Formats: sequence, structure tokens, C-alpha cells
Amino acid sequence: MEKLNALIKKVLTKEVILYIIFGVLTTLVNFVVFYLLTLISLDENLSNIIAIILAVLFAYFTNRKFVFNSTTSGLKERLNEFYKFILGRAFTMVLEAARFLFII
Repeated sequence: MEKLNALIKKVLTKEVILYIIFGVLTTLVNFVVFYLLTLISLDENLSNIIAIILAVLFAYFTNRKFVFNSTTSGLKERLNEFYKFILGRAFTMVLEAARFLFII
């Protein structure tokens, strides 16, 4: 039991807990934006694209500030950081799509 507690303490760091919280909030942003846009009769595909973009931007800015405490200062550094974030999101999206295609 002591080893399990030590493992939980090691895994559930402040950063992991904040990442989970902001992940849930990102999902809520996606759902709420999609719902509101479809409520005003915007096309569902366009609503989905806008909702995803806003959710990813929300995730980037909240994770940057509250989870990872980024200290990048210059425009070039911030663009590079954002580029890496988007690449990471795209990679996970490809993995998720592959899971549905190949039923992994």
C-alpha cells in the first residue's frame, strides 16, 4: 500500500492535476461553442471547426500560463512554442483517427 501511495504522489503532481482540469475545461469550451453556434443555425461542420479552433487556443493559453508556466518572451520563441503545441495536438488527433480506422 505504501508503494501505491508513493506512486500516486509521484504521478499526481500539481502540473498533472492542472492539465486534467484544463483538459476538461477545454472540452467544455468545445462543446459550448459548438452548441451555441448550431443554436444560431450555423452549419454543423463549420461550427465544429470553429469550436475546435477556439478550444485548442484556450488549451494553449491556459496550459502555457497555468500548467507549464512558460517563460518564453520573444515573438519567435512564442510562435515556435505554439507551433510545437499545434504539432502535438495534430499528432494526437492522427492517433485518435487511426484508433477509429483500425479499431485499436
